[in-house]
Amino acid sequence: AEMTDVANAVIDGADAVMLSGETANGAFFAEACLTQALIVANAEAGIDYNAAYKFVRNFVRKPVSSCEGICNSASQAAIDTNANLIVVFCDSFYPARLIAKYKPPCPVIVVTNNEKLACHCNSTFGLVPYFLTTPVTNMDEIVTKVVDYAQKVGLVEPKEDNASCLTVVVGGRDKIMAKGYEVNNLILKTMLVGEDVHDQTVKRKKLAKKGYEGEYTITYSSTRVGLDNICDPCQTVRKSKIVCTMGPKCWSEENVCKLLEAGMNIARFNF
Repeated sequence: AEMTDVANAVIDGADAVMLSGETANGAFFAEACLTQALIVANAEAGIDYNAAYKFVRNFVRKPVSSCEGICNSASQAAIDTNANLIVVFCDSFYPARLIAKYKPPCPVIVVTNNEKLACHCNSTFGLVPYFLTTPVTNMDEIVTKVVDYAQKVGLVEPKEDNASCLTVVVGGRDKIMAKGYEVNNLILKTMLVGEDVHDQTVKRKKLAKKGYEGEYTITYSSTRVGLDNICDPCQTVRKSKIVCTMGPKCWSEENVCKLLEAGMNIARFNF
């Protein structure tokens, strides 16, 4: 029952799921956290992100602010182009939170100089902080570094032969790091980051197809589930966060490290 409860919470759009007694007093606290993380990742693999996006958008009161319009479009662009990443430059949590609101299918890396904002990213769906101590003066240069970081930590599958990474980028028009009034003056663009940009553009056009083009179809109902959907690899990067309640079983530094390695994003303390 607990497994389906966790999966349903993820499918219903939860930002995070929490463990309480399992980590605070359980004999197998790290295993419980790891199991939770695996259930979440498995549930996310079955989400129809296009339907989730439309569901949220249809219930948003119109007209929206210019900031939300751009963030909405960033999520839609990631869905329509099958982007590998969304990168948002901001020192205000507002744009990052709005992008996460529309449940994009890929990780959202938040480039920021705001340390508190970087911490808040650990509680919100899909957000991954990229904290910088120096001001950003060149957006394209930082995006390249972010993509390299994402590949190293496993947010994006490692690319063979320097293949390019399609990235949706959101930032300030006048000042790259959006904050204050600048959050209503954003720009949106897509970038192919890598050495074989032209080859990847051609490849993506060739891969684009309306549906399954093979000789046989196992099933093809109104949900448009075909052999290609079953056989194609799915994105396995977990975007929903794990909250672990701390207790006597995990006070030591060693056990806290075990929880972090198992997938903990937030430590919750009961007083």
